[in-house]
Amino acid sequence: MRRLRHCVCKRGYVRNSWGDCIPLNMCRRCKCRLQKDWNLCATACPAACDMTISASCSKTCVPGCDCPPGWVLDQDNWKKCIKVKRCSPVCPLHSHFEPCVNRCAPKCGVSPAKDCKTTCYRGDCVCDKGFAEIVQYGRKICVRQEQCTWYLRTNLPWALVSTGLTNAGASLAGVANRVQGTMLHPGTITVIPGGTINKTGGVGTIPTSAPS
Repeated sequence: MRRLRHCVCKRGYVRNSWGDCIPLNMCRRCKCRLQKDWNLCATACPAACDMTISASCSKTCVPGCDCPPGWVLDQDNWKKCIKVKRCSPVCPLHSHFEPCVNRCAPKCGVSPAKDCKTTCYRGDCVCDKGFAEIVQYGRKICVRQEQCTWYLRTNLPWALVSTGLTNAGASLAGVANRVQGTMLHPGTITVIPGGTINKTGGVGTIPTSAPS
């Protein structure tokens, strides 16, 4: 008779909430932290209740006590974890928080990964059905998939500065912190169609309209 075989941890090891076998003494390190478990690859920028998730993190895989999948940090007590169902992180418009994220989630200008692997570590904001992810001015947003082309064409990776030339057709030159000028809020500059921005190393165009 055939029996289903399972991998078990070696003596002195226990399985954590992410399915990894860890030494028993590491598991005990999180004993005084409610609902936390030792994670071999935790993030230094964990998801927290009622707070915005960091778009970028300098340390994405560090060992330590971490909230298990389906739980996030309690904003009132960072030693505790709280269920996502009770209080989830703040997500951008047209997105929602998921404890487990699929690598094949749609992203503007990015081909889907061949291996659609789902990971359950920090969790993240996932775009709603019909929307795709794109980073704009350092922040992740979700846009309709059919609007990706427009956002990719107009999503300039540098900040604009004023040169004092405000007549029609004048160029706006420079890169932030590189030339003298006044920082302008993205999206507030009006330039005639085909107007250009001269920048160090090349020339870029300014969007002249927004997607409907």
